[in-house]
Amino acid sequence: WQLKLRLFAVFWMTAFFPAFAVFLMARLKLIESMLLRTQKDRIIPFFVSMFFYWWMYYLSRNFTDQPIVLKFFYFGIFISTAVGVFLNNYMKISLHGIGAGGAVAAMILFAFYYQLNLGLAISITVMLAGLIS
Repeated sequence: WQLKLRLFAVFWMTAFFPAFAVFLMARLKLIESMLLRTQKDRIIPFFVSMFFYWWMYYLSRNFTDQPIVLKFFYFGIFISTAVGVFLNNYMKISLHGIGAGGAVAAMILFAFYYQLNLGLAISITVMLAGLIS
């Protein structure tokens, strides 16, 4: 039961709240479109997402039943979003590309930390990340 509640909380923090913030900004005309086509439209959603990713990492530090790798992953999501905010000032970057890069990093992190042979899974993830970006 607690695991389901924790997964639900992770979904809310990392997916629902950032998406809902974009929806609200579009309805309030703070951004031109929910598709975030321009660099200017992406600034506030980046910061909102970055806040929720940091909050998820901050909360996960106290989860004793959670693998340490997941805590590193949450921190990595936060850092990649922060880098995305910085790069967004100079060029239009792919938000999906950041997410796909996070998936590749997660696979590599799990493989090294748990000493698993995930070569095929990493290769597939890299290929999918290339298709997405």
